[in-house]
Amino acid sequence: MEWLVQFFQIDDCSPKAITAVATCILAILAIATLLVILLVGWRQLRQLRKDSHKQLISGILDGWGSQSMIKARGMLMKVIRGEGSPSTSTTKAEQILKEASKLKEELYELERNGDEKYYEIVQISDYMERLGYMMESKQDRQTVKDLLGDAVVNYYLHFQLWIEEERKKYPRIYEYFTEIYEYCKK
Repeated sequence: MEWLVQFFQIDDCSPKAITAVATCILAILAIATLLVILLVGWRQLRQLRKDSHKQLISGILDGWGSQSMIKARGMLMKVIRGEGSPSTSTTKAEQILKEASKLKEELYELERNGDEKYYEIVQISDYMERLGYMMESKQDRQTVKDLLGDAVVNYYLHFQLWIEEERKKYPRIYEYFTEIYEYCKK
């Protein structure tokens, strides 16, 4: 107790004064402990965000690179390009519109016939819809744009005519695909 009296230069060594000093010291220790806890918590939260972001990237790449998705993308290319190569006599926009029209017709034909290829091709637009749905923050959307932005735009343009037709039956279908497309085309 003697050191306490000397440190705080307490003239009055009454129990009341010593209790006041001890209470002050405990308050300072409590605040310091709270600050340490907040700092550790903030660091852990930051690490959780980083880990979550890494998981998002991993999930996006795993889904896009899966065997079924690769197969679906190959089928789509066969449908829109057929056996030949893209025409060089039209603009890129005209070519995409032509391919989108061809895809729409082929999808309706496959669906009418109950062909399994319909579901395999539509898997691409379904994947993009799920991707758009998962985008909760601007950072998530930017990650998708950085990783798959060109693919999102390209596939949306190809599915757009079909999506517009489907919206006549189901008004909200592929709204998240559209949303992520709008973000990626900027």
